Amino acid sequence: MSSDDAHPLEVLSFEPAHQLMDSLVVGNQRGLAVEYLKNYFETEPYTGRWFDRLDDGGDRPEVAGRITASDLVALSLLGVAIRRGDVVIDLLYRRAAELSERLEVIPTDVAMHEVPWASFGPGSAADEAYWLLRQCRGVGRTVANKLLARKRPQLLPVYDEQVHHLLGQPPSAWSLLWSWFHICQVRDEGLAAFDEEVAGIKDISLLRRLDVVLWMAATSGGH
Repeated sequence: MSSDDAHPLEVLSFEPAHQLMDSLVVGNQRGLAVEYLKNYFETEPYTGRWFDRLDDGGDRPEVAGRITASDLVALSLLGVAIRRGDVVIDLLYRRAAELSERLEVIPTDVAMHEVPWASFGPGSAADEAYWLLRQCRGVGRTVANKLLARKRPQLLPVYDEQVHHLLGQPPSAWSLLWSWFHICQVRDEGLAAFDEEVAGIKDISLLRRLDVVLWMAATSGGH
């Protein structure tokens, strides 16, 4: 679910997914998106609203460069868990130095809509961190994406199978999302404006707001 070789703006197959996201963020389904966000962040069953907030977040300066036990616990708030002890040891110890080497050069203070495609493309620190995670036994694409989203919530997306299918199973989620932001500035402005309609989400990144809207749409919004 990482990068592919094509420049994202050249991947025309993304258009249906872009139109779907437009309808929810800046189009005629925006009211539904507001309802989704209110339900998710104000309703007890959705433990995912604590994912970015647990232990003050995974991107705070003292832990931003490494995977921590709190990051692994945070996964359970999104309905996934690492149950094998050897995988925990891989992430926290055996592969910790390799992962930290990449994480330390991925900025914590920039968002997906603010950076060039080179920040995600082949050979980037984000791309290498993704594939290092995938090399850990028991870490599939969903866990890898959620761990990276925990470490860089503004830059790297939470992404799971439900959203993958909703968006038409794109070959590269990062390409699809990056190109959606960069084709039209009004899209990030639309996500930013949600905090004027939904209380208590000012600390939630634009990328995470988008994920919640898409996930709720993919799962019928809990209805």
